[in-house]
Amino acid sequence: RTFSELRMMVPQVTRLVVALLFSLLVLPAHAQSRVALVIGNSQYQNAPRLNNPPSDVRAISSTLNGLGFDRVISKTELTKEQLLSSLRDFALEADGADWAVVYYSGHGIELGGTNYLIPIDARLAIDRDLQFEAVDLNAVLASVDSAKRLRIVILDACRDNPFANRMKRTGGSRTLGRGLAPVEPDAGTLVVYAAKHGHVAFDGEGTNSPFVSSLIKRLKTPNLDVRRVFDLVRDDVLHLTSRRQQPFTYGSLSGSEDFYFLKATGPAPPTPLSPPSAVTRGQPWAATVFFERESSSLSAQALSKGKEAAAAYKEGYRVTVIGHTDKAHPANDSIGQSLRRALSVKEMLKREGIPDLAISIHGRGQSAPLVHTAEGVHE
Repeated sequence: RTFSELRMMVPQVTRLVVALLFSLLVLPAHAQSRVALVIGNSQYQNAPRLNNPPSDVRAISSTLNGLGFDRVISKTELTKEQLLSSLRDFALEADGADWAVVYYSGHGIELGGTNYLIPIDARLAIDRDLQFEAVDLNAVLASVDSAKRLRIVILDACRDNPFANRMKRTGGSRTLGRGLAPVEPDAGTLVVYAAKHGHVAFDGEGTNSPFVSSLIKRLKTPNLDVRRVFDLVRDDVLHLTSRRQQPFTYGSLSGSEDFYFLKATGPAPPTPLSPPSAVTRGQPWAATVFFERESSSLSAQALSKGKEAAAAYKEGYRVTVIGHTDKAHPANDSIGQSLRRALSVKEMLKREGIPDLAISIHGRGQSAPLVHTAEGVHE
């Protein structure tokens, strides 16, 4: 080629190199193939409707697609036959994959140490019907078993179960538990419960449950190993529910390999931390929000505290909003009231220019309020 032709090619080559570098800056941990099955059951034929599963399924599916999963299959309102068929089909997807992930939102139950997912057509008039009308957790584990490197089952199925309260007992030695029973998966498999074995999860007051709200945030944090993802989700949910709900992870992975939902080649932003009891510069700063009355709008005091928090963020702090209510409510509703008010402040802070990941919230219900000072936060 002539010198003139080569000179004309330089801008094109430069643009190509810049585009390549930009595409490599932040990319999903996608050297391996990854598949996911996301299931939500809410329209139970013989039990009250659940509010969160449809929106939780949409949020989890959207997040996994955004992280570059090769295939994300979303299923909702499954009968027993449909649930088993979906798991059977997904096992074929997992055969050629490095990662296989199953997320389930809906009712689950434990009988005699065996965990079951409850399809929408289950009647469960008597405890032995679980074996015929529900789906054993082992079927879910079998659906991911052939993935070569990593297998994850996430169960947001630890809600208070209406079937358990009315189910006739056969009088056998097997007991009907509250929540789900602990499991011991094979090496290379993680089973994550939204609430620790024997406990129940809160649906929360927002579009998504506290567990899913934290999960979708943590999944999108670059350079965070999957083990740390679930550790931070646990911390978040403990704070959001005033330690009433503790997610729990069972299983182990090889220490010789890290697994990332999102891998960044450049410097990663700092991981947002759950709020400690006292803070210093560069760590979360607490904007305490007092609610001496219940109303649809933020009080002047809340607005003032929010402005202080916005100013603190500009000085290098992250922000924690702590909701509190002085009005008497049932235990769960008290948490919901304080969380709802804290969410209102969070929306105001976002309008002030504070990014979503720099804001943590918790609801303290009717517990004693915090007092903040320039040095930190004190009980």
